[in-house]
Amino acid sequence: MRRAMTSAVAVPDSEWRLFFADVQLLECEKGSTLFAQGQPVECVFFLLQGMVRYFAVDARREVTFGFDYEGLFCSDFEGWFGRKPAAKTAEALEDIRAFALPRHAFEEAFARDLRWDRVARVIQESLLQRLADKERRIRMLTAKQRYLLLLEQGSPLATRLPQYHLASYLGVTPETLSRIRSRI
Repeated sequence: MRRAMTSAVAVPDSEWRLFFADVQLLECEKGSTLFAQGQPVECVFFLLQGMVRYFAVDARREVTFGFDYEGLFCSDFEGWFGRKPAAKTAEALEDIRAFALPRHAFEEAFARDLRWDRVARVIQESLLQRLADKERRIRMLTAKQRYLLLLEQGSPLATRLPQYHLASYLGVTPETLSRIRSRI
């Protein structure tokens, strides 16, 4: 996690010790909820093991927004940055081990040392790049092209997700995904 947070910023060991004093190791079983739609967003999680699915439910349907897995940060960032309730739920699709990084740990770090602002900016830039890439793929590629890209990139989504979750993520029915897979 330290590498993911500080690839371009040198934060002293003393700061890391203070920051990690408030960080907890979270372990939860498959099917558990890390955070729920409509609830306050008080933590960012850094996934050490496992995969989560982000989804939202309205009166008509359930929509899958995406997935995160080990080595990535997990949260409802819209709620986190906007200080509003989560717009989606994060469900553990596998057993999860993660660091839970509470809001107050970040706020205290920002107040102590300006280098933490740079760390936050590096993380935010990474998140924005991922979102921009996802939007480009959704708007410019067909479901088949998006699936082929997952395969080409060796994405764990192509091999670790149940077909119905992957189909929902690609915006197709499970039957359509089966047809795409059979033609490849």
